[in-house]
Amino acid sequence: MSQWAKGVCARHQNIDILINNAFQFGERMRFENLSDSQWHKVVDINLMGTFRVTRSFLPALKVGRNPLIVFVGSIMGKWARAGFSTYGVSKAATEALANVLAQELAPDGIKVATVYPSRIRTGLRIAGYGSNESLSSEPLENYLSLMEHLIRSRDSFPTGSCWFPDDIGL
Repeated sequence: MSQWAKGVCARHQNIDILINNAFQFGERMRFENLSDSQWHKVVDINLMGTFRVTRSFLPALKVGRNPLIVFVGSIMGKWARAGFSTYGVSKAATEALANVLAQELAPDGIKVATVYPSRIRTGLRIAGYGSNESLSSEPLENYLSLMEHLIRSRDSFPTGSCWFPDDIGL
C-alpha cells in the first residue's frame, strides 16, 4: 500500500479528500465458531486497511487544500447483530480511529467525518444477509449525494461530525 500511495502522491503532491470505504462482512456465524483466520481477514481489511491507507496519505493531506478524511461507518459498529461480531467490532474500532484522528489532526487543519450510509443493496450485502432478506434499502444515489454534500460543505461542519442520509433530507 505504501508504494501505491507514494505513486499517487508523486503524481498529485497534495491530497484534498480521502474516503476510507473498506468493507468486508466476513462469514456470518456465531462468535464461538470463528477461527483466527476468519477474524483476522475482516479486521485486516476493515480496520488495518483503513489504518494503512490513512497513515500513507497523511503527509499529502497535510499540504492539501481544506483536507477532509471521510470514514464510512456502519450502524453495526454501534449495535452489532448476532452472527456479525467480526464486522461489528472492526467497524466500531474504525469509528474510534476516526474520533481519535478528528482530535489529533484538527491542529493540522484536516477535518474528519464519518458517514453512515444505511442499507444499500450491494452484492456484498446480499452475500452477507442472503438474497431473500426484505430490506428497506437506500438507493446508491442517496449515499453518493451524501458524500457529495459532505465534500462540498466541509467548511461548514466541525471535525468529528457523523452524517446519515436523513441529515441532508435524503
